[in-house]
Amino acid sequence: MLNIFPGLYHDHDKRLCNVIGVSQSTEQGPPLVIFQEPRAYGVGRMPLRHVSLSEFVYDPQKRFTHTTTHPHGAHVIGIDDPDVPGIFGHWKGNRYNVIGVAMTREDTEAVMVYQPLYGEHQFKLSHRPLAMFMDEVDRTEPIVYKGPRFRRIQAFSAPRIITRVTDLPIE
Repeated sequence: MLNIFPGLYHDHDKRLCNVIGVSQSTEQGPPLVIFQEPRAYGVGRMPLRHVSLSEFVYDPQKRFTHTTTHPHGAHVIGIDDPDVPGIFGHWKGNRYNVIGVAMTREDTEAVMVYQPLYGEHQFKLSHRPLAMFMDEVDRTEPIVYKGPRFRRIQAFSAPRIITRVTDLPIE
């Protein structure tokens, strides 16, 4: 697999973009490159965007060129929705660091970008369709549960990329 390093990249229109990293789908979709791009005229915060890994690397209409690597790894510059970032619990009990909603540049597909805080994929960028993230669950077996798939446990004032256990907020 190609290494896409967090850092600043120029897109095919020479706009400077903040690449956060490559996200793996939890629902068998393709890997996505998660990035931020400046708003028109430099007004407002930088929204999260996504593009497929193959388009990021090979599509001449979407190709990105690496400019500089972030010295301390990935970081997110303030995003549009301040209500999203934080620690969320899945209805089955696992916890996730939710970074925010990423859209395609055409605003046709929304995914929630997050990091599992457990297991073999701990701290790796992941995504799932926004509608599935926001879904209500109604199960009778093996556990009886009715309610949201994910529930906020702790809100953050700004998105965070967590890379080690010591970065986790103290409860």
